[in-house]
Amino acid sequence: MAEALFCGPPHPCNAAYEALRAVSRRLCQEGVAGRFGYSYDRLHAQLVLSVRHSCAAGTPPPFSPAAHPGRAGGPAHKAASSSGSRRPSPMPPNLEH
Repeated sequence: MAEALFCGPPHPCNAAYEALRAVSRRLCQEGVAGRFGYSYDRLHAQLVLSVRHSCAAGTPPPFSPAAHPGRAGGPAHKAASSSGSRRPSPMPPNLEH
């Protein structure tokens, strides 16, 4: 079963997360799009711009802990933890605008 997890095609949400992560690390968006099966236009319009718009609107972008209350790292989880001092990292500069 574990073998199928790593040998099969990636889940679309995993590919989207990894593509956004690559963009946030300032990798070439054209290369990132090809690597994860997106066209450049789709990567930019569907993923990058949606994160920018979410951040500008003050709503949690996809894949952020705030978008999933109760999950590890989310608001409910942090309130229950004793440390609670960890702050989310800022949005990478190339995703802000």
